Amino acid sequence: MANPLTWTEILADIGDQGLSRHRIATPAERKALAEALGLVECTEMAADYRLVAKRGGSYLLEGDVTLAATQACIVTLEPLSTRLKEPIRVEFRPGASEADDAGEGERPILDGPDVEPLADR
Repeated sequence: MANPLTWTEILADIGDQGLSRHRIATPAERKALAEALGLVECTEMAADYRLVAKRGGSYLLEGDVTLAATQACIVTLEPLSTRLKEPIRVEFRPGASEADDAGEGERPILDGPDVEPLADR
């Protein structure tokens, strides 16, 4: 699935103290998100996060994502509204790839941050 949100940060803006953001998805982004996730409608999508530099050129993003959406019941197809607030924790590393996690064997999904490659680096 292609990512319907193309939110990016400029590394130079992070600085020594880190960077805190509150971002709200536009109506077009919410529509694309609903289509990508098979939702009837996405009425809200927001993120509050802090991004800090780590050793070795890595960055850690921690915060919360809030989503309000309507989906169709799989039995009756009636619309069901839901509101979620979930924590996020992602580490961005230069040169990271899916192969980086594969060599360590299986591990529980909640044993640390997800690891993503840094784009354009």
